[in-house]
Amino acid sequence: MKRGLRGSISDAYINILKNIFIMKKITLIFSTVFLTFLSFNAAQAQTEKGNMILGGLASFSAQFNDFQDFYNVDVTPTLGFFIENNFLLGSSLTLGYSKSGVVTSTGISLTPLARYYIPTGESAALYVQAQGGFVTSRLADAIQATTTTRAIFGGGAGLAFFLSDQVALEGGVVLSRVTGRVPYSDLALRLGVVAYLGRGNDD
Repeated sequence: MKRGLRGSISDAYINILKNIFIMKKITLIFSTVFLTFLSFNAAQAQTEKGNMILGGLASFSAQFNDFQDFYNVDVTPTLGFFIENNFLLGSSLTLGYSKSGVVTSTGISLTPLARYYIPTGESAALYVQAQGGFVTSRLADAIQATTTTRAIFGGGAGLAFFLSDQVALEGGVVLSRVTGRVPYSDLALRLGVVAYLGRGNDD
């Protein structure tokens, strides 16, 4: 009986992962259009040594059908410091929640990151990043719950569009790989607002 329950919750877990990946793969099309549009409106963006960033990005996906509804929400606050011009070291804390039928999944991950900015003008900068850390997730249905901690690593790219000297609208795509007995990949589009503290103080 226990084996049957474990098989059921494992199948539900795999179903959640498949739904997340499908929905986030679809949003990749939107992210490409979004970042391309902003890059055409880009100007010089200053990302100077000694400055820092503080902000949060979020992503949401949903699927509705006759069988069962599915949705996923991620919130990612980030803190980082420019140790050289255009080069930032920091860390992100991601809080996630997914629900598919009676099965829910919650997770938290801490991922140190390195990010390099490529200024494209006065108002925007492209960036590429790499990150790695650990993620703890809890999967539960009406009968039982399981908790696991795994390693996570990946990379991504995005664009920061500066609304002012200190505030930027950011959009980016992050591809992550989670290790473990059932490894899986996660593709996320994240949009949010980030404060660039100290930017422009020398003007």
